[in-house]
Formats: sequence, C-alpha cells, structure tokens
Amino acid sequence: MYFTRGYEWAEDPPATAQPPGRRFRTVEKLHILITNNWRYTTGGLEVWEQRLGRALIESGHQVTFCVKRGSKLHEELQTGGFHVHA
Repeated sequence: MYFTRGYEWAEDPPATAQPPGRRFRTVEKLHILITNNWRYTTGGLEVWEQRLGRALIESGHQVTFCVKRGSKLHEELQTGGFHVHA
C-alpha cells in the first residue's frame, strides 16, 4: 500500500495522474458520537447501535456513546467495554 496526500492506494501509485478505474480510499479515522435518550428497555435500535459501534471500533474509528445515566443501555455499554458518557 502507498500513501499519498491522505489517501491509501489499493495498487501502486500512478506515475502522473490517476488513471480511470484506479481505486483509492481515505485513511482518516473518525471520532463518532452515538446518542440515545431512551431509559427503559433495550430494543432493536439499541442492539443496532452496539453492533455499529463495535464495527466502527474494529475499523479503527473512535466511538463514544452518550446515554441516560441509570438506563439499561448504559449498563450494557459499560459491560461491553464501550466508551460511555451519561
């Protein structure tokens, strides 16, 4: 892999301009805040948020959850090892 101006080339970098069809992707990592103000039960949205958060962390991004203190989700996220603000 080669890095040029914040981009990672999937193949060797071109000698001049990027030829058509050459793929590249950014290597910048994101800082993501996922919020949830629901206090009582954990349903589909909360499960989806945890799966999304885990996948983003595994991809190298920094993820923080902001939830209501004392909620069931707050406890689940702390148990799951997520960075949580309540």
